[in-house]
Amino acid sequence: MVKKNQEVKHVVVHLPFHVMGMISFAISILGLFLSYVIPFLLQIIALILGHMALKDFNAQPDRYSGKGFVTASLIISYVIIGLYLFAIFVFGAGLLGLIGLLSR
Repeated sequence: MVKKNQEVKHVVVHLPFHVMGMISFAISILGLFLSYVIPFLLQIIALILGHMALKDFNAQPDRYSGKGFVTASLIISYVIIGLYLFAIFVFGAGLLGLIGLLSR
């Protein structure tokens, strides 16, 4: 209980960002722009780092901040890999169709 003349101090604790999580986010964003040059490589690195950082977050939730960045990096990496696999499938199906038409 606070008395009338007593001063109240508020302490704000800023948790440090998880470094591996921030690196994962940076690599996944970089992979958005360089994925045409280096397909899959940056996204796979971002996925590995992101899952390692998420494991740390779940083990010690009150030690780090920036879980949203890790989640965003995982979502971005999975979406880019999914789009690449879809593009490869569509291109492969089109190529097989073209070969089928030419072989008649």
